[in-house]
This record gives sequence, C-alpha cells and structure tokens, in this order.
Amino acid sequence: MHPVGTSTDRATIDLDLAPGTVIESGSHDLSCASLGIDGMREGIASDGTGSVEAIALPIKVLLATPELQALGFCSECHLYPDLYLAVGFHLN
Repeated sequence: MHPVGTSTDRATIDLDLAPGTVIESGSHDLSCASLGIDGMREGIASDGTGSVEAIALPIKVLLATPELQALGFCSECHLYPDLYLAVGFHLN
C-alpha cells in the first residue's frame, strides 16, 4: 500500500469518511502474489487458490478478447510497471 492523498470534501460526505482520510493505492491479490515470487518479468507464473484457482503469468501485451474470456482467461494490469497479468482461472 502506498498513500496517494486524502479524501476530498465530497468523498468525505458521500462515503461518510472522517475528514482527511488517507487514500492508499493497492492491487489485486494475484499481482501482489506475483511480486512475492519475483514475477516482475515475463515467464514467472504463480498459482493461487482461494475463491478460484488461478494461474497468473506476467506479460508485456494486454490479452483481452471476448474469446479468451469465454474460455476462462483474462488480463489485468500488473502491480509492476509496464506489465500485465494473463490469468487463467477455474471456479473451485
């Protein structure tokens, strides 16, 4: 997590936050797990099991098509700059 600012007056009201609430950046668990196994370059895959079983592979080109999604694959931004995660998942 990394602090990126504080809540605006509008967000404080709309979300019932305390004034000056710190806003932090974060990432999806698959991206964080990838960093934990040195997955900051292509070719270092991670396997995670939770709500779904997912294999995540860092890649440099976003792979996001309806055909891949229909087969259980998706892509998302990686926490590490200039990378994406290609993710294959299976509902447990």
